[in-house]
Amino acid sequence: MSFLHKGNGRIVSGLGFDNRGRDVIMISIESSSGPRLAVLVSASAILAMFALRSACGTETENLNFSILPAPGQVTVDGKADDWDLSSGIFACGDVENSRDRFAVWIHAMYDSDNLYLLARWVDPTPMNNPGSSKGDYGFRGDCLQVRFLTAPDLDAPEVTAMLRSRVGKDPDPVRTSHWDCWMDRDGIDALGAAYGVAFNEGGPGNAKERGAAQAFRKDKDGRGYVQEIRLPWPLLVKPGVRLKAGGRLLMTVEPNFTVEGGGRLTIKDIFRPGGGVDRVFTFSSPGCWGVATLEPRGRLEPRPVRLSDGRQFAVKLANGVPEVDWSGLKRSELPQGFKTVSFSLPEDGYVSLNIWNEKGEVVRQLLTCVPFPAGSHQVMWDGLTTMSVRRPGDPVPAGKYAWRGIWHKGIGLRCSTGESSSTLSERCF
Repeated sequence: MSFLHKGNGRIVSGLGFDNRGRDVIMISIESSSGPRLAVLVSASAILAMFALRSACGTETENLNFSILPAPGQVTVDGKADDWDLSSGIFACGDVENSRDRFAVWIHAMYDSDNLYLLARWVDPTPMNNPGSSKGDYGFRGDCLQVRFLTAPDLDAPEVTAMLRSRVGKDPDPVRTSHWDCWMDRDGIDALGAAYGVAFNEGGPGNAKERGAAQAFRKDKDGRGYVQEIRLPWPLLVKPGVRLKAGGRLLMTVEPNFTVEGGGRLTIKDIFRPGGGVDRVFTFSSPGCWGVATLEPRGRLEPRPVRLSDGRQFAVKLANGVPEVDWSGLKRSELPQGFKTVSFSLPEDGYVSLNIWNEKGEVVRQLLTCVPFPAGSHQVMWDGLTTMSVRRPGDPVPAGKYAWRGIWHKGIGLRCSTGESSSTLSERCF
């Protein structure tokens, strides 16, 4: 067992290898009046825990939304050729790992009669909701849930009051509507809503008979689909309320996916800046819904994709369709300040490596008799000094640093033609 650190304190820890050559962390608890307890834990498991953050994905968190004026007559046919796609948002629950498998572009347009929605889904199993529109909940599989709150003035006291605290019913002239838009297992497209922030004020009845419409179209490659929706304004506002260019409403989206094995994956997006994002009770928390503006003109500059950690990625239009430049997405997962040390070995051996400052002092014992196979290798320095049993190390001051290392093939007893010998070779990098 080769340790990085030893000590006489109550807890001693070290990194080494067991008799099968497996990497382990040893935590040894010593007592002068009792037995010594040692616990071996797989170092690979520990490192996997530290890597969990990079393995776990980052959600999108787009703030506010733009609803563009329709450039002409809109035909609800599941095609995007009559759409202005310049100002959509990209929603994904794990951009590092799932942006090419479970994601959706959300676009919206309006005219004097209707609000239009276009969802361009990235989905390996398009339109495979296992439920029936005759009695099942659509959101348990492939389904677009959209929520709106409309009012003549979002800054009116009755609106701001309901956003600060939960209310039993929408005050006049506010209307909250929760829409479920999906295709069931029998190929029936379902389009319905519940009114009231608490889902207790009825609904629009048969929305299609009142002018609503929906269409689906599977992508040619079978890895996604387009969902197009028309919602007449009278289904979204209370009588006497009319929204026009420059008007605002609250909006949030919850795209749902059917995943392999019949599970459900859900995404929450379009939030209000500084509103306190609630991804659990989004459906009943309009205070965090984004502000959607009926833009007076279209063909806007594409907005960047924003992630929940604040990172943003540029979007450009390619043949009228938005594309995201994900440059730096993976690289940004590495903690800032890490430095790479590269070296190569001519043979299998054990490496010890120190980091030195400009004064010739060792500030970090980075490797201590760690085995490596022959070939090229890289190790990372986190900019900290050598840790002790009591503290993980301190950040080094800004300056120039160098590394030096030695390697050997091991110290041991070797038999050759009846004679024993001990060999050791070193090499400085």
